[in-house]
Formats: sequence, structure tokens, C-alpha cells
Amino acid sequence: LCMSIVEEIAAEEASDMTEEEKMYHREALNALTESQRSRFLEDPFVSLVLVRAFQTEVPRLEETCKCVRKIADWRDSVDYYSFLEQRLPRDEEFHRMWPENFYGYDQFGHMVMGIRISDLNFDGIDTFEETELEKLQGQKLSTILALKKDRFLETGVRRYKHTTIIDLEGISLSVLAGKRRNVFKRVADVGTHYFPETAWKIYVINAPLLFRAIWTIIKPWLHRITLAKISILGASPAQAIAQEGCPLSSIPDWSGGSSKGEPIFPHVVRMVEQRRHHGSSS
Repeated sequence: LCMSIVEEIAAEEASDMTEEEKMYHREALNALTESQRSRFLEDPFVSLVLVRAFQTEVPRLEETCKCVRKIADWRDSVDYYSFLEQRLPRDEEFHRMWPENFYGYDQFGHMVMGIRISDLNFDGIDTFEETELEKLQGQKLSTILALKKDRFLETGVRRYKHTTIIDLEGISLSVLAGKRRNVFKRVADVGTHYFPETAWKIYVINAPLLFRAIWTIIKPWLHRITLAKISILGASPAQAIAQEGCPLSSIPDWSGGSSKGEPIFPHVVRMVEQRRHHGSSS
């Protein structure tokens, strides 16, 4: 995309809800139970994201109501609203085995995240039940969402999307064999179905020759809009990423940038502690 189009998309992301979007918002809320509706009304940041997440679906109104209801039901089933109020069992272990780091911001203010396949402990991940992984991944994504809200309050610029850089060095087909395939799909589904409209760009680096076979497995899990945001980079990935508006200071040092990054887990712990303190003092 040329920069003028990218700037236009970024401006739309930062804009307030339009009158048309307010209509979809009202109808989507009417499809929820009273308790679900009150929860969404407490969080206008997320409400706006959900209204925009399904704008390309046809018929839009029906699909928006259906998908928002699905998200609300999932939140009830996993006790979503407690994710940042208490630690989850094995949370530190999960983040150690499935680390994801924050590296900075792009020129528009989007968070830049990074994952290295070589850092994942697949044997350890295999010891988690799928329902455990779903909650732990949900807590991680809730934390990233909360960081975006905090940034919005600090800067006044709304950014609910983020960029992810994925390093595939060391990946093999065994990663998606047997039970592991279900595990990866379950984790991917949490983001795809319950945290939509969060991808700004996704960069894949160090893709091996067998990536075509792996991609055949993963591709059906992803929404078509997400697929359009994925770039598979060759040599000098940092330069290619920088050309699209991300400074080297926000690009991981393992991909040619200068940022060492920081793990997400300490932010999970901090937010839980803050909410506990706020609850005990109120």
C-alpha cells in the first residue's frame, strides 16, 4: 500500500465512531443479554473495535450482531473480566514457554510485538490443557489491549491495532503434528475470533523452504483481512519494515533492529496488582 492509503487507514483507526457505526453498535448491543450489554458499555474503546471489526462482512449488520454475541458468550464462558484481576494458574510457566515481547511503537503509535519460534518450548506447551491455553492466551491479549488503552489515555491517539514480527528460524513440520496442531489452532483462534481487528501488520522472517507446507496448514485458520496484512520478508528484514514506518529502535535486535524488547508477563502481574490495590482501597 502507498503511504497515503496507509495514513488514511491510520486516521480512520484514530477517529471517533461515526453515526453509521453508532447504529451498528446499538443493534449489536441489543443482541446481547443485559449483563453483557452493561459490560460492553463500560468499555467504549473495545466497543468501537468490535463495530469496525466486521465492516467487510456481508450482510454486515447480521454478521456484526452474531460475532459480537459470540465474543460476549466466550467472555462469559472463560470469566474474561477476571483476567486482569487475578493471576491464572501456571501463568508464569506459560509465558516462559510461549514468550512474546514488546519492542516499541511505529510512526503511527502502534505497538510492535515479536515472537521467535526458537524460543518456544513445545514439550512444555504440550503439558497444558487446551482450555488452559485458551484462558492464558486470552489473558495475554487482554493485557496487550489494556496497554493500548493506557497509551490512548497518555497520547490522545487511539491505536487498537499492533504489528507482530514472527521469526520462523528453527521451525519444523513437527510443530504442527498431532496434538500440537490443535494447540496452535486453539491459541490462534483466541486472537482471530475473540480479539478481532488487532493486526496492523504481520511480518514473517527467516521462513524456511518447508514454510509452504506449514502455510498450507495455518492459512485456513486466519481471516482473509488478516491474511492481507501478512508480509513474508527475505534478506534485510529490518530495512523493509523500517520503510513501512517502523523505526529501527522499535524493531527487534534479532531481526536487524536495535530494540531488545521487554516481556509481556511483567505487565500482566503489574495490572493484576494495580486492580487488586484499587479494589482494596475503594
